[in-house]
Amino acid sequence: MSSVNQLSFRAGVLTVSDKGSQGLREDRSGDAVEALLQEKGFRVEQRDMVPDEQDQIEKILIEWVDKKGLSLIVTTGGTGLTPRDVTPQATKAVIDYEVPGMAEAMRAESLKKTPHAMISRAVAGVRKSCLIINVPGSPRAAVENLSVVVPALEHALSLKSLFLLFLYNFLFGCFEACLHRKVLLALYRLSSHGLGKEKGYLWEKD
Repeated sequence: MSSVNQLSFRAGVLTVSDKGSQGLREDRSGDAVEALLQEKGFRVEQRDMVPDEQDQIEKILIEWVDKKGLSLIVTTGGTGLTPRDVTPQATKAVIDYEVPGMAEAMRAESLKKTPHAMISRAVAGVRKSCLIINVPGSPRAAVENLSVVVPALEHALSLKSLFLLFLYNFLFGCFEACLHRKVLLALYRLSSHGLGKEKGYLWEKD
């Protein structure tokens, strides 16, 4: 991903762990994910750890997207089958749409190493201009899963950046055209030719 450094995509790593949030477990999976992202040229600007509580996970994801403006968020932990594994539910609750191919690719690659991969409920999706990806809580599994989708991240995030640039230019162009038209109408109505007329369009003739 040679151009990631040039584009300077901003990323965040969120670890979901009851024990970790209580200080009973070192955040080795979060450290491993951050190291991989930095190696690939991402600027990891946000790190946090929360317990397996859906509302707290949602709150962080929303804040990092809506207020911090991150391009990528990787969550680690909470993707299994226990009642406390709620990271996928929290992610689905805040995203606008899923990117199922990424989750499918991670599971497919993991299945080559362990049959337990089929019980992973990790999802990937987009909220506004940010891609959110769930990976397992094990440091090794987190890196292995994220490594599967890393080759596609530059392309995916570049497409989103280009779309936002196009949208901005389009909306700004519309605003500029509307403003230009209003200025012309105002100038015309102030001119002697426009005095006393209810309609003052430049293209209207007497």
